[in-house]
Amino acid sequence: MIPIWLGLLLSTASIIGGIINARGRIEGFYIWMLTSGVWGALCILDPSMVGQLPMWLAYFVISAYGVMMWRRKPDMAS
Repeated sequence: MIPIWLGLLLSTASIIGGIINARGRIEGFYIWMLTSGVWGALCILDPSMVGQLPMWLAYFVISAYGVMMWRRKPDMAS
């Protein structure tokens, strides 16, 4: 079981990443990749959470794809 403070910290960071991304900044994707990676690691370490691992892997891949797409369109990356 993960500590509640860690779950709250990761959730807050994910929300901040969304706000940054909504403001047109690519950095939001990097924050999402970081938080998804940590959640994925926690899923591996805590057997009760292993069912969530595919979701966090998908979120990581989607965020990496977002970075790739934004780098291709310089007018979108501020």
